Amino acid sequence: MYFAREKDIEDFIYKRPGTIETSWATARQWIARQYRVPSGIIDLLGVATLNYVEGNRIVPIVVEIKNTPIKSKDLAQVCRYANDINKIMSIRDYSFETDTTVKVVLGVGDVSQRVQYEAYAMNVYLKTIRYAPEPDISGTWGWTKEYLKKIEDEIKQAAYSSLFDIFGGNDSKDFEEFLDEKYGTKDSQ
Repeated sequence: MYFAREKDIEDFIYKRPGTIETSWATARQWIARQYRVPSGIIDLLGVATLNYVEGNRIVPIVVEIKNTPIKSKDLAQVCRYANDINKIMSIRDYSFETDTTVKVVLGVGDVSQRVQYEAYAMNVYLKTIRYAPEPDISGTWGWTKEYLKKIEDEIKQAAYSSLFDIFGGNDSKDFEEFLDEKYGTKDSQ
């Protein structure tokens, strides 16, 4: 079975919500297909349960489906949809935490490293569908724990450089002191 159209993939996933699983949430039920929000049309909008908390805490899940390899613009698209859902949830006053909507983009083929970095930064989960011989939803695209540790170490190293001293803590300088120290502005006045 091969899906030539996004609608065919959507039909397949709609009948099998549990195939959309991330490291922290699993889709349990779809509540809308082709749901219109201000920023566009959500392919699948559903209810997911959180895998890391006791009980059955539920959160919204938004899935964007592509029958092509996943691109950067697809990540932005699903983020816009999730932002609309987050706003809807806050208006309903469900004691909803900001940015709790699970964002998933499902595509075909491999995912470039650049797109993986972007998805990581946007908290978007990437899934791909493979055909061998029946459709199979692959695990979340991402990095090994070792690679994530390497990224975390690089970020920590940058965080402790003096470049960021101006932004934090009690020992931070005011902006004028920063400019003077960096560019010698007091002498030029």
